Amino acid sequence: MNQTACVRRSFPMAAASVAAAVWLVAAPAAAQAAYDPGTVAALEQSLLQLRLGALGEIRLVQGGVELDPGYACGACATIFAGSPAALDAAGTYGSLRLGGTVVYAAGVATMLVAAFLPLMLPDETDWWGINWELFTGVLVAGSVAGAVGGILMGLAPAYLSDAVGAYNNDVFATARMGGVLPLGPVLSAIPGGARLGVGGSF
Repeated sequence: MNQTACVRRSFPMAAASVAAAVWLVAAPAAAQAAYDPGTVAALEQSLLQLRLGALGEIRLVQGGVELDPGYACGACATIFAGSPAALDAAGTYGSLRLGGTVVYAAGVATMLVAAFLPLMLPDETDWWGINWELFTGVLVAGSVAGAVGGILMGLAPAYLSDAVGAYNNDVFATARMGGVLPLGPVLSAIPGGARLGVGGSF
């Protein structure tokens, strides 16, 4: 009876020792697989980063190379290729940036028209009557449009940041599954543009 109890007590200890030995052997192999130099190098070349320039402008960098997405993200389809979520966010970024610019420009133009109204209207017209109402109406409309356009342009960078985050998440997911990196085309620096025509895209 005592021998049976000793065997029962020693069996879990032996199993734990075997498991620990297997783990000690497997851990370096797993670590080596997790930090495969080829995968790490591919990750470094694939991941996107957002950086601020000297004047506060947003710069998109991949593998140490600065990319030009275009003012309205015309090249984003190439840069974020392979990541549907990133492409969706980048599309919103481009729409807000372009739409905001158009609305802002329209607002500024309208305010300029208001500023020149006194020169365009006849001198004999009663300025404290109809012309004053027209002047203030045009000025307010231009100011509102300019403010709305500025807000839209100000919201746009958040979506570009979301696009970068979504793309990088897909890069990591692909690496974990042993997929091929990078997700999209290999891009070159701004002076030469991307090999698929990123340079100069609007």
